Amino acid sequence: MTHLSDFSFLQRAVELVGLYVFFVYRVWKVNRFQCLRPSKFRQGELKSIMTFLVAIAIPFQLFYDITSTRIKYQEGFAQVPYNGQIEIMSKPEVMWTKADQDLVIPTDYSLCVGFSLQTGTLLLLQCFWNYLSASVAKTSFMSSFEFRFYLIWCVLSVVMFPLLQWEFSKSKYDPNWKEIIPELAYGCELFIVALLGIWASFRFNRLIKQTRNSANAKEILSRLNYFVDLNATLTVSLLIDSACFVILSADGLTTAQYLNGHKFSADLFICVANFASVIIWFLLIMIFHPDHEITNLANTYSGARELSDMPSSRVGQAMSSHNEYVSYQPMHLPEKVYNVSPAADPKFDRNATQSPNWQRPSSPQYSDTRPLAVEEGIKFFPVTNIGGATGREEYSMQDVEGRGDRDWLAQSPRNRGGMKYSPEYQ
Repeated sequence: MTHLSDFSFLQRAVELVGLYVFFVYRVWKVNRFQCLRPSKFRQGELKSIMTFLVAIAIPFQLFYDITSTRIKYQEGFAQVPYNGQIEIMSKPEVMWTKADQDLVIPTDYSLCVGFSLQTGTLLLLQCFWNYLSASVAKTSFMSSFEFRFYLIWCVLSVVMFPLLQWEFSKSKYDPNWKEIIPELAYGCELFIVALLGIWASFRFNRLIKQTRNSANAKEILSRLNYFVDLNATLTVSLLIDSACFVILSADGLTTAQYLNGHKFSADLFICVANFASVIIWFLLIMIFHPDHEITNLANTYSGARELSDMPSSRVGQAMSSHNEYVSYQPMHLPEKVYNVSPAADPKFDRNATQSPNWQRPSSPQYSDTRPLAVEEGIKFFPVTNIGGATGREEYSMQDVEGRGDRDWLAQSPRNRGGMKYSPEYQ
């Protein structure tokens, strides 16, 4: 229970103020607040919706922490009987002034709204993975049913926490339950989202395997690996945060309240939970607003190459925003055909008794389809056209494992004059 750790309010307030300043700076740096334009919301852009949720969720939690910090320091301490002894501790709520007691209900609801918006954002993150997969690899990350399920779950989560606060604020429940139950539900939901993060990691690995043979695999994999790393760190932070809240809340429901009754254990768990919570917010910001190197389609070689192959309308769409991702295209490997243009030399036909009449190997008049030469395991064959733009016959080289005719090839006047070719080897 966070109210038993006095330092927790000040710690969270300082961390969230610094985080919110970073959030505003990050959104301005990446897209100059373009994602918050009304047109983006009318189009239903998922990134804009999630940015807006973050922008209002942190202030709700800040209101709770700043108000609680002021009350804690102004009310001070009191001598309270505890376990048969007199202990000095922070004043309990019943000993506060009337003005401070009137702030309890608004601050409690403010915290629950912050929980609602954060869990809703984390659920929408699962939908964001599907958007990312469709933008980068042109493949679906989840089924349409699963996508709609996360949207419905997000709406229910936003409504759930204020309802829990309203229900357990009634006098028929223990006064501490209005804090314990929402925090227990919050910890359980974070744990479920962490499990979804683990499942998303397996899906990312499958997606990476599918895109290894794409034409722009290097750029696609660099972008996917960025989000894979962030998702892994986010999953670990969610597990830590959820474990702290579940353990403290479950202990608060017991009679002994061993962990909450000891100052050190209560402060330790709350401090760890606060740190993990700030890391979660930070990672969400970095996922929704990555660097230009991750989102800018025009600043990489592969991006420029793909833009050159796009129709002019698609180029305009791709260059209109820094938030587009490199599109996926299957890679079609070209045939390994290497051209050289040696001078017409009868010695290239080993069985020729007169100047050869050059024919294509597929011609019925050309019965001998043996290679003209074999050099370093590469056969030379006459191909396609005679003459052409250069007025010379073109030849192709094919990889083989058999014998070589290097001695015969070396006798060619063209080779003695420095015939060069640039074969590729697998």
